[in-house]
This record gives sequence, structure tokens and C-alpha cells, in this order.
Amino acid sequence: GLQKEKPLEFSLAGKLDSQIVTGFIPELAASGRVALELHAGGTLNDIDWDGRIEVKDNRLQFEAIHLFAEQIHGVVSIDKGKFVMERWSGNLNGGTIELKGSVALTKRKPPEVDLRLQMAGVKFNFPKGLFTDISGELQWLTSRPGYLLKGNIDLNGGNYNESFSVG
Repeated sequence: GLQKEKPLEFSLAGKLDSQIVTGFIPELAASGRVALELHAGGTLNDIDWDGRIEVKDNRLQFEAIHLFAEQIHGVVSIDKGKFVMERWSGNLNGGTIELKGSVALTKRKPPEVDLRLQMAGVKFNFPKGLFTDISGELQWLTSRPGYLLKGNIDLNGGNYNESFSVG
């Protein structure tokens, strides 16, 4: 069996269709290409990850909360357990998004996170009947003793078209 201190060597290279995600998340529809080269070394107690994941022209649809993303492109470079998001961009609900930053997996500690999401003209219909158009920037950071989500979201416009009563 696997022992925590025995050497680990694992490599994986190839291309996948993004539809494979639907096997794990049936509510999600996906299409596009993913190319990957992954290597894990070290021990089970101290895994050292390296590699690269490239996403080209992907499309994701999560109908339950009205999320539709398309033209998703990006690269994740992995070096000694640090996952760096390079050139991630796409369209989300008719607007544009860009993701930058990194997530570092560290031994016996929670992941170190520094991710920044910029968005412009993203439209939502959630909850049902509330239509909004937003832009802004969000940043997710490691902050002791946990994580911090900060940023600005600008409401460019919105309306509500379901009937309601007051009082």
C-alpha cells in the first residue's frame, strides 16, 4: 500500500474535453479543450507539484443560477505547489472577466491565496426577476486566521420585473 514516507513519482500528460467535468458536477454543461502536463514527486506527506494546464475556448453553463461563461482561455503554471493563473479571460453572462493570481499549497497549512477577478458589464438574473449589470474587482487573499474577500462592485443598472406587494 501507499506509505506516507515512501517516494512518490506521478506524471500525466494529455488533452481532455471539458465535458469530463459533467461527470462530477451533473448540473454543469461544459465544452472546450484542456491540455495538461502534471508531475507529482516527493512523498505523500510532502507532495511537490509541477506542470502546466492550458484551457482553450471553453464554455461553461450552470443553469441553476443563470451563469453562462464562454471563450474562456487561460494557463495555470505549477511550480513547487504554487498554481499561478496566467492570462485567464473570458465572457460571463455577456460581460468580460479576467482572473489573475496564485494559490500555493503548503505543507500542513491552509492554501496561500492571492486571486484577483476583474469584471465589466456582467449581467445577472438572480434571484428570479432581478436583472443587474455589474462591473468591478474582487480580491481573495489569505488573511490570518483565515481568508479575506475584498473589492468593489459597481451596479451599472438593474430592474426587477416580478410582481410583489408592500405591506
